[in-house]
Amino acid sequence: VETGQVAKQLSGHAAAVYGLAFQADSKQLVSASADGSARLWNVDSGAEVRQFVVPVAPTDETESPKPVAPCLAVATQGNLIATANSDGGVYLWNAANGQLAKTLETLDGAVYRVAFNADATKLLAVGHTGRIVIRNIADGKPLLDASAPAVAYDGRFTADRSRLAIAGADGNVHLLDVPAAAR
Repeated sequence: VETGQVAKQLSGHAAAVYGLAFQADSKQLVSASADGSARLWNVDSGAEVRQFVVPVAPTDETESPKPVAPCLAVATQGNLIATANSDGGVYLWNAANGQLAKTLETLDGAVYRVAFNADATKLLAVGHTGRIVIRNIADGKPLLDASAPAVAYDGRFTADRSRLAIAGADGNVHLLDVPAAAR
């Protein structure tokens, strides 16, 4: 039996890393950490390319930037990175320049998973309240707002975008039909 050897270690986060997503070409990797940041890495060199931290205007000198939650998604085209935080906000970043492109208010509590549809025109967010929200990325409008019977830990579009699979804290996977406008 072969055993995998550590080929490289990507160091830079100051706390546990909870989320990972490769760019479509597998040359870059995005990580999300409990330290409040997401980072884009060059896989071959191990170099950090950039950090993503939600900018906020501090109310006093002791307030720090709003942290990014340890969930993220990368659009299949590689142009957008979505991160989220515990206040229900989802942040869309331009992967090429690291700039915050858009903020989407999605949930009332912590976001546990974000996912793009196949052509990165819609974004799914699920989380602690059990809400399941799909937003149109272009204008931010909600296209689906549903509820799971329990905390929703994960959510994924099917390849044809006609259904969602939602992982629930109740021990079940919930399948939801997606309205045509939300696909």
